[in-house]
Amino acid sequence: MNCTMDYEIFIRTAFGYTTNKGEIINRWDDPAGLATTDIFTLDNIFSVKAATSYCMEIFSHAIINKHGENINDAEHSRLKDFTKKILNAKDLDTICKLINEYNETVIKKYFDFNNGIINLR
Repeated sequence: MNCTMDYEIFIRTAFGYTTNKGEIINRWDDPAGLATTDIFTLDNIFSVKAATSYCMEIFSHAIINKHGENINDAEHSRLKDFTKKILNAKDLDTICKLINEYNETVIKKYFDFNNGIINLR
């Protein structure tokens, strides 16, 4: 499974959400230089895990802060479990599947994209 672009877009979107008024950042504009397909290799798996889990925390934190009183315990745990799963991943395929699952079950549920801008619903 090759999802280098999914990884890059996910990282760029998260940093854009927090630092660029919701607009996806450019390829090399994240502070650690991790929002690039070049990083998504087994040799860099710890950096990939750090970037992915941090970005999932960015989105989950925003959701919990805005909708916390309306989120049941199971959903709260599900959001937080993504970080654990990323950090425990043994390979890039697992990370790829988790990014895709997060996009499908979290991003699409809680965020809107309009004119290249991501906003929390």
